[in-house]
Amino acid sequence: MTNTERQNTLVVIQDWLKRNGLTTKTKRNEMLEAYRITMQFHNGNVNETRTLSIPSNVKSVSDLLITSTKEYPKIWGWYKLTEKGKEVVQDLIDKNVWNEYLNALIFNQSM
Repeated sequence: MTNTERQNTLVVIQDWLKRNGLTTKTKRNEMLEAYRITMQFHNGNVNETRTLSIPSNVKSVSDLLITSTKEYPKIWGWYKLTEKGKEVVQDLIDKNVWNEYLNALIFNQSM
């Protein structure tokens, strides 16, 4: 992947974050991880996406993620996308920017 392609990928991601109001670090990390899991493990199927997080992090994106198991304070649990969350993740999927470079950036929380 060339530097220009990397820059273009980052521009698309930044536009997506702004367009969907994912302006805080927690919101950004939660939804980028949901996107990464959707692409890496579910072949882009937002209906199957489950992400692991803690309730205090999910609180900031409660309109995008909901619990799929019983929730306990400060304990990791499974969350799935709400209908709005599915639309937000699908919006980025439609931009067709997924690649291993992006996977590594999100996984290492380097964005």
